[in-house]
Amino acid sequence: MSSKPVMLPIKQGEDVSTYRYKMPAVVRLNQAAGAGIKTNVGNMAEIAHAISRTLKSLRQWFSYSLGSQVQIEQNTGHLLINGQHEVRKLQSAVYEFIDVFVLCPRCTNPETTFEKNGNQLFLHCNACGQTSPVNVQGLNVQRMATWLLTNLSYQQGGPQNVTQRTKG
Repeated sequence: MSSKPVMLPIKQGEDVSTYRYKMPAVVRLNQAAGAGIKTNVGNMAEIAHAISRTLKSLRQWFSYSLGSQVQIEQNTGHLLINGQHEVRKLQSAVYEFIDVFVLCPRCTNPETTFEKNGNQLFLHCNACGQTSPVNVQGLNVQRMATWLLTNLSYQQGGPQNVTQRTKG
């Protein structure tokens, strides 16, 4: 019999008992792998689903933000991160991703999708209707935005989450 996962608000700092949008807390498992230790994030697929983003995009974010090689374990959907990483650090990285690439800058609702216009990445909010450019402050955010622009249409679920806008 498995226990119910601990749920956290998608928007950091909200009261989990009253906030509508929730995600599972990061579950970390350490495992030895030959010459080194890997951190196994056992529920990253569920977190990706809860925030409406792909597992591949979270894998790429963890690679940039933690400075480690990250792989998706094909059989389970777990993320395998080189090195040993604390749960607090992993959860913080998830919230950093959410703050920039999920929450609407206007209403802070997580019901957003990506749009791209040329070489610029936008968040479109399905709640308030606002379309805002992604704030690309910081090297990791710039790198992630570039990766998203290059890989959006190739991700699982791709084109329905991406709108190509043209001028005129």
